[in-house]
Amino acid sequence: MKPRSHWPEGERSARSKLTQLLHNEPFVKASMVKMTRTCGKETCVCVRKGKKHVSWYVALQYQGKRRMICVPTDKVEAVRRAVGNYKTIVNLCGVISTYCFERIWNIGKTDSR
Repeated sequence: MKPRSHWPEGERSARSKLTQLLHNEPFVKASMVKMTRTCGKETCVCVRKGKKHVSWYVALQYQGKRRMICVPTDKVEAVRRAVGNYKTIVNLCGVISTYCFERIWNIGKTDSR
């Protein structure tokens, strides 16, 4: 196996970004869901004028079951960032996988045999 210095720049860059994310940032395999609702109070603007309350939820598998967990307003950005980090990690793994596949099968290389 060739040393890392012989790997393509794209693969080295993807591996570096992946390592930084895995070690330094939180990540969650989930989706953010925006939901609107009425609270039911007769005097509330949601009932009188139809301006529904907005709530953010995170949809994920937790303890073997699909869950929808309400995200407090002060945690919405942190959860959104963690969900985005997971999606970036998956994309980087795909990039690295492509390079590894090409290296294993010698795709794009001229064979001198």
